[in-house]
Amino acid sequence: MFAPDPDSERAYLTHLSPDWITVLSRTEVITRVPFPHGYNPIAVIPHTGEVVAGAFFDRAVYVFSRDLTLLNVISMPVRPRQIFPCEDGWVYVAGWGLESSLTLPSDLLVLSRTVPVAEYPNGFGLSSLALSPNGWLYSVDLFSGRFSILSGTEVVTSTAFSPWNYPVLLPQERRLEVDPGTGWVYVALPGTWLWIWQGENWITRSIPSWIKVLHAAPDYGVIFGGKDSYALDEIYAITGTEILSLPIGGDLLGPVTDLAVDPVHGYLYVGGLGQVAVLSLTTPVTASQWLTTINGMYPLRALAAHPASGLAYVGSGFGPTGTLSILSGPDLLSSSVVEGLPVALAADPVGPWVYVALSGTQQVAVLRGVDQVSTVKLPFEPFRIWVSPRSGLAYVAGETQVAVLKGPQLWMQLSTGIYPRDMVFDPEKGLAILSHEGDNRLVWIEERELSRRLWLPLVLKGR
Repeated sequence: MFAPDPDSERAYLTHLSPDWITVLSRTEVITRVPFPHGYNPIAVIPHTGEVVAGAFFDRAVYVFSRDLTLLNVISMPVRPRQIFPCEDGWVYVAGWGLESSLTLPSDLLVLSRTVPVAEYPNGFGLSSLALSPNGWLYSVDLFSGRFSILSGTEVVTSTAFSPWNYPVLLPQERRLEVDPGTGWVYVALPGTWLWIWQGENWITRSIPSWIKVLHAAPDYGVIFGGKDSYALDEIYAITGTEILSLPIGGDLLGPVTDLAVDPVHGYLYVGGLGQVAVLSLTTPVTASQWLTTINGMYPLRALAAHPASGLAYVGSGFGPTGTLSILSGPDLLSSSVVEGLPVALAADPVGPWVYVALSGTQQVAVLRGVDQVSTVKLPFEPFRIWVSPRSGLAYVAGETQVAVLKGPQLWMQLSTGIYPRDMVFDPEKGLAILSHEGDNRLVWIEERELSRRLWLPLVLKGR
């Protein structure tokens, strides 16, 4: 693995074989430092030039000074996988997995520069969030298989899914959703069961196919469920404990990667492997009709609808450039090549803006309708975007940082935790609540006090 020094021309390279770290200055090899071979992560601490490297097979973390003197060797109970150095000197080392176990225990090691200060066993895997109308916050930890309910910042209860198997890879999809009408919570775990929390107990419903993505559509009183299968001939519409089927034509290939609803114009957009199916929504929702399937969007990476403009946006592609397509219902208006991969999209529900995260460029494109208004430069690679329905602020997340935008203006940059994963908003309290997959951290951001950077972190530890 490769790690550039942000403050010099140096770069460091680990090897699967042989046993060393290669030190480069631009294109010249300066030296090689003995180091165990393996799938070894490596990173450089900003401003100090100190190097942190994980020995994958030895389950250890090595810390070197800038002159490559070995300062510390720290053992881990699991294999180190990823290292996140921060501007303020904090370093997070996330690890998981043992060669002798079918399960995937996790561990988070926290360093203050070169010194270990904390460790969180089973502190990895927090994924989707959902907020009910009465203020209850729900979270799912996909490594420990736990469902937590919070009131404010207090964990009221935490229950385990049973039986539970660790996923081989952490699913990146949205598998948790709440019905604003009933307050019921729906969890689509890998498998053919849908879990429904009714406020006091769980009930389950058998489904013909795995569900990969859940999306609430309160205007139609349903939760849409996208299938995790190769042939997508239907999408689920879930109401209460009933699972309805809406047919899809056009040979849509799966699995479903994303869903978007335009309640103003009555469209449902279903993103597949490289296509988008468009359905016309009606009330009752069972009378909804498939309109068309639009091809040429492989691989599909992101999908968002902007009801005020009646447009939907699709990000796709691979390599150094990607494609941004704009739809109006069943009509494809345009497809344009963009620098970087459009890996995340979000529409402003209270304003005209649409935000596109361009991975590989450290930029976010800001659109208004079909026009690109601006490109905002960030100090990190963007991976996820959410927009507040109260303030219209856009939160753009990288690996350990979050940038706050308002249209084409960059307001602020926050360091919140490792791998920001999901965000929900409490409009009445003016709060944005952010989960982190890398350290199981929940962060409450008070939108009215962004200039004072007020937030309260809570780490949900696995059991």
